[in-house]
Amino acid sequence: MTVVIAHGQPKSGSTFLYSTAVEICRFVNGEDFHRFRTRVLGEDMPAFTQNITADFLLSIDDKIGPDRMFVVKTHAALEDDVAELLTRGRVRAFTSFRDPRDTALSVLNVGARDRAEGRQRWFATIETIEQLRRPIALDVAKVARWAAHPRVLAVPYYLTAVAQTACVGLLADHLGVSYPKSVLAARMEAQRRTLPEFNRGIPDRFVDDLTLDQLRFAAETWPDAIRLYDRMLEDSMAALGYRLVHARLVAERDARLRRRLAAA
Repeated sequence: MTVVIAHGQPKSGSTFLYSTAVEICRFVNGEDFHRFRTRVLGEDMPAFTQNITADFLLSIDDKIGPDRMFVVKTHAALEDDVAELLTRGRVRAFTSFRDPRDTALSVLNVGARDRAEGRQRWFATIETIEQLRRPIALDVAKVARWAAHPRVLAVPYYLTAVAQTACVGLLADHLGVSYPKSVLAARMEAQRRTLPEFNRGIPDRFVDDLTLDQLRFAAETWPDAIRLYDRMLEDSMAALGYRLVHARLVAERDARLRRRLAAA
């Protein structure tokens, strides 16, 4: 089989998609994913890494053999050498992305939870939306390059939020694995609500949950990122066969946003 890159914009449902890919790997390899990772790649092989280079991926490919699959999770930028491997079909990849405003809200929520629980992650340092001025813009630009690659499956948070079963099938098809989709979907539904970084799949929470000052900050700070996101969203939803769902969700989002701002 091959090495699979599980990329995603942070807080975009990437954990759900990664977990689905891990389950697909378990099916392909006939062995628990983490046991396989330790046995074949060693105890030091991380579950998440930003060290995504062609050499790194090919070293994994050499060790797992032709009839096995391994998935690597990352938020890294798409480097030219990795893009070339994708073009040649040596590795496969998928990515996920989300509205910058929804992403900002999710990061703020996770940061507040991490501080309350005493967790020492980067999220815990984020207390205001202003701290996300640069990270959000960089992450959108980063994911846009992955999404633009013709061999990368780009999954918008809209689909992860409202059509998890469809996402499972799309990912299995993209990876070329004949895992019975009804069985795979059932396994992922059983796992979905226990995922630590998956907030129950609610799209466009930002419309109601960001303050008016935060909404204005986002509109003034990330106009280019929001436009880029909207283009990626339209393109990916159409390519995946969800043009009408896209039109409905965007219309609902924009109508809710207009009402919220008009009532201010």
